[in-house]
Amino acid sequence: MKTHLILSLASIFLLLVCTFVPAGAAEEPVLFFDGDNDFVDCPFIAFDKLNAFTIEVWVKNWGGYIVNQGGAGDPENGIWLSTDEGPNDGCAWESDRGKNYAINIGSLVPEQWTHIALQYDGKIQSVFLNGALVKRQEAPKPGPFDAGRKLTIGATEMSRPELPWGYGSGYLKSLRISSVVRYQDHFQPTAEWPADAKTLMLYTPASVQKSRLVDLSKNGWHGDIRGARFIAADKIKPTILSGVVTDPEQRPLADVSIELSSGIPYINDHYLENKTNADGEYHFILNEPSKCYRLYARKDSLVRSLADLHLKQGERTILNFTVTPSAYLKFSWAKYLAAHWLNKSMTKEGKERKAFFNCEWANNHSVLKWDWTIQVADQNVEKGFGLYGWDPLHQQLRVWYWNVDAELAEGTVEVGKEKIVVNAAWNKTEGKKPIAHAWWFEDINTLLLQYGQMNAGGIFEPGGEIHRFTRVP
Repeated sequence: MKTHLILSLASIFLLLVCTFVPAGAAEEPVLFFDGDNDFVDCPFIAFDKLNAFTIEVWVKNWGGYIVNQGGAGDPENGIWLSTDEGPNDGCAWESDRGKNYAINIGSLVPEQWTHIALQYDGKIQSVFLNGALVKRQEAPKPGPFDAGRKLTIGATEMSRPELPWGYGSGYLKSLRISSVVRYQDHFQPTAEWPADAKTLMLYTPASVQKSRLVDLSKNGWHGDIRGARFIAADKIKPTILSGVVTDPEQRPLADVSIELSSGIPYINDHYLENKTNADGEYHFILNEPSKCYRLYARKDSLVRSLADLHLKQGERTILNFTVTPSAYLKFSWAKYLAAHWLNKSMTKEGKERKAFFNCEWANNHSVLKWDWTIQVADQNVEKGFGLYGWDPLHQQLRVWYWNVDAELAEGTVEVGKEKIVVNAAWNKTEGKKPIAHAWWFEDINTLLLQYGQMNAGGIFEPGGEIHRFTRVP
């Protein structure tokens, strides 16, 4: 027992030594990334040709991607360090054309310098956080990689202003990549790194020369600074959102996946992912926050969705909430449907016809409600609204919608591999045929609709033209 106590106290002391900054001590200038198109382009590194390697960084108030090479999810492979906690995030790489080997580190402690190291010895992948082992696991060598890709700091190669996914934000002091495994057990990270014979790439505050990030290793692999600022590491105070998530019995709930997003969904969407710890706690670090956020949390069939979250810049906001049962998983296919859609066409008389279709979640993601308006020459000619929902009595997805004459159509929804088929009919309305139709996505911003009929075997048979709806702000 005494030995365990000594080890525990030693570990705590080690953590304090690694992260403590004396009160009033001036922070030196380092690179700051605001999460909005700030990044550094660096030369490609052939990790797949190395027998061993270590990627390590010193960061503060960081959230999102830190280092990335290659495109995650591509037919090609990628390698990255990130604080996001999705299944393919964390400190990870891909092998065999897209299979992930990831170790999550979770959100970092705000206002402290944190050392992160991702290593590979030819057989074992390992991650250390502030000198403490997070996890070891067997993994194949990463790659193969496309030598035409770049190593990027503060973003992924797929990040871009019009689709700002994958950016990171916070302070980065140093980055070192080595051709050797540098750490085997608990250790005290050093603040300064030498450029020894095993150093492939080394960036420190001394590397910053205007828009150039000078590599201090013998290789001279310099980076191009794109937007990141060289400022004191205490100039911008982080905005922090934190709290505790509980289950319906008000017990703290671990491993709840939480997404925090802002902007226009799927068009100009910024988001971070996190998970609650064993005590149900979570926190997000936001260095230059947006005006308004959305939060979506889920564990299994327990869900909570919150909108219009306004955070005070440079302060901590506490947000505790409970996740409750939802039928969301029954029709999670519809998550991309929740948006504003527009279809334009011409009538036989040569007049412009517009069909507006607006869809949003309700009742804790158990119901998808929507409305539509059809205009000809900017005059409304038809309106209505409807619901998609799970019918627990019949154990099936159903649809209900009404027009302005209060006529009701209802039916069933079948989810196939490629299409969503709605088989509905008008109630108590003479002369109106069943209205079978199918929805499917051409891409994330293009929704297609086609009417048809159900044959005797209950299979949808399309007929007529395909109507194309475009996602709009």
